[in-house]
Amino acid sequence: MPWGTIEPQAGTFTFTEFDQELANAAAAGIHLIPIFWQSGWGGSPAPWITDFETGSGGQQGAAPAWWDPTEQSEYFTYVTDTVQNASGLAGYGGAILDYGFLDAQWDLNGAGGGWAADDLSEFRNTYLPQTYGSIAAFNSANSTSYSAFSQVPAAAPGQALFGVFQAFRAWSVKQTYGQLTADVRDVTASTPLYYYFGGGFGNATSYANNPDTFFQLAKQYDVTVVDDSAGSQGSR
Repeated sequence: MPWGTIEPQAGTFTFTEFDQELANAAAAGIHLIPIFWQSGWGGSPAPWITDFETGSGGQQGAAPAWWDPTEQSEYFTYVTDTVQNASGLAGYGGAILDYGFLDAQWDLNGAGGGWAADDLSEFRNTYLPQTYGSIAAFNSANSTSYSAFSQVPAAAPGQALFGVFQAFRAWSVKQTYGQLTADVRDVTASTPLYYYFGGGFGNATSYANNPDTFFQLAKQYDVTVVDDSAGSQGSR
C-alpha cells in the first residue's frame, strides 16, 4: 500500500482500501504482509512531502531527506498507525519495514543520499559530539585541526574524511531502523516483522553498513531479515 494512498494528506488517514484487501485475504484463507516503503514506488513518498535527499554532488534524489525531523516523524506515524489499525484484523500477517535510501544499505556507490541540510545538521550537531565527545578528540583521531564540529566537512566518496561521513550514514541506518522498529513493537508485540537487506551480502566488505546492522536489530526486536538482492545468490 503506497504511503500516499493511506495518508493522502498529512495527518489524514484512510484505511478503507487496505482493510478491504485484508478482508479479501482473510476470506481466501491467507494473510497479507504489507511492505512499508518510504520512497521508490508509486504513491511513495506521500505527495505532500517537499524535502528530499541530496547526493554528494548536490543532486536531488527522490527519497525524503533522511534526517528531516518532521518527515521522519510523519513516516513513523504513518507506519505505526497503519500497523495498529491492521493488527487486530483477520488477514494481517505482519509487516516489512523499510526506510529511505543510503548507499550504506543499498550499495549505490555514494548516490544514495545523506547530504541534505537536515542530514548535515544531524552529522555535526548529534553524531560527531556523541561519537567523539570533543573537537580535540576528533582532531586527534583524524589528524585534523578544526576548532568546532561545525567545520568538519561532509566528505564525498574519494575525499579525505569520507570514512567519517560514511560511518555517520551507517549510524543513521541503525538509529532510524531501531527507532522505527521500537515504535512498531510498541503497538504490536507479537506479530511478525521483517527487514529487507538490499545491499547484497557479498558487498559487506566494501561499504560501511554490513548486514550485521540489520541482524543486530532483528535479534533485538524479533524481526526476520529478508535478503532481497540478486547479488546474494547462494547466501545463507
